[in-house]
Amino acid sequence: RDSSDLGMCSTALLFSGDVETLQVAIDLGFDINAQANLSNTSWTNWVAIKASRLLTATLQEPTSLPRVFAMMPGSTAIMLAAYF
Repeated sequence: RDSSDLGMCSTALLFSGDVETLQVAIDLGFDINAQANLSNTSWTNWVAIKASRLLTATLQEPTSLPRVFAMMPGSTAIMLAAYF
């Protein structure tokens, strides 16, 4: 897991966005089904997630960035791959 407790496979997808990097993370033994816990996330990330959840709940057509942040808690790399 990374410092935000997101999971290395999810982190690989978010930072690279390609299948090859995800495959390297899986080959190194990281769990693709690891759920994002976010209990160790920074205060800044926590605020961004809460604000994104508020935006997606109140706006008729939220943009893609708030939708990604809003789905982070409990998400897996497979969910992120399906989104991207």
